[in-house]
Amino acid sequence: MTATTQVTSPGPERPQRLLLIGNFGNGNVGDDAILLQAATCAAAQGEVTVLSRRPESTAKLVPDARSVTMVSRDAMIAFFRTDVVVLGGGGIFGKGLPPLVSLLPFVLLAAEAIGKQVEIRSIGAYSDMPAPVAWALRRVVRRARYVSARDAASVEVLGGGKVVLVKDPAWNLAPAEPALVDAALEQAGVAAGQLLVAVSMKPTSDAAMDDRCLTTMAQALDKWAENSDGQIVFMSFSDKGDYDLGAQVTDLLLGERLQSQMRCGNRVRFVGPGLHPAVMLGVVQRCSAMVAMRLHAQIFAAAVDRPVFGVSFEPKSDEFLTSIGIAPLRPDDVTAEDLCSWLDGVASVA
Repeated sequence: MTATTQVTSPGPERPQRLLLIGNFGNGNVGDDAILLQAATCAAAQGEVTVLSRRPESTAKLVPDARSVTMVSRDAMIAFFRTDVVVLGGGGIFGKGLPPLVSLLPFVLLAAEAIGKQVEIRSIGAYSDMPAPVAWALRRVVRRARYVSARDAASVEVLGGGKVVLVKDPAWNLAPAEPALVDAALEQAGVAAGQLLVAVSMKPTSDAAMDDRCLTTMAQALDKWAENSDGQIVFMSFSDKGDYDLGAQVTDLLLGERLQSQMRCGNRVRFVGPGLHPAVMLGVVQRCSAMVAMRLHAQIFAAAVDRPVFGVSFEPKSDEFLTSIGIAPLRPDDVTAEDLCSWLDGVASVA
């Protein structure tokens, strides 16, 4: 009697687990746009878990991914169970980075030390970040299986070599369907068919400079409003300020102060914060021009081919504006005459 050998066929392979880390769930439209693209890319590789400051809002944005609180027991479990840790982009490594962000490179070093794969995608990293953070980030880059940066300055800061230069993920975002954009504009009190100019301001760490810029913007927008029948759409891209300003000094607060300084303040309408990135992009597309300090306001305008008056006090905006052929202006260098003249020249059709 001949013995037979039973061959057991292997079961299906377990899907790869990916843990997505970034400035997610933090009330920032630009970072939400990055998350949408990063989650789509990660989902093509396996099962995705997102670490978020607000898991409930992140779950609505990327419903096919699991969202957990950034600092929690669930986050620790997800970290140890994951196969790949993905740092999902954004200009988070620079001056004024919050304490949690400054720890991220060391978390990635720990992941590599225990055998996890690490990817860094579309990152912004600048020479003004703290030296220990820069040291740890460069160490991570050496062993990471993939690294990309969204501007040439970041490629250089990360050490060049294997770092791939890519566009910010927000470039790949498509505007929301017209009905959703119409609803957002209607809620903001914008009449259909109205000539619109978009304005995005960002609080700096210099309150006196903010005041001077606000005064200049108010004067220029008043002159434009007096010579047109258009409205000004103030776009709040974030519900908190960087540079440790928190909820005390935000985009919306600057918008309200701008409105109060204008003779034609009744022409100002507010959109955001908390708007879906695709809807915000659709609103930008409806505008004739964009006066922008926020990087993603500048990116959104360029992505839908709208003229940009670029005001910058950060390396990431300097780099972006220069890359699209616009000389960045410092907030203190903006004049009411120049801004009003620019608006008259570009904001003439709906």
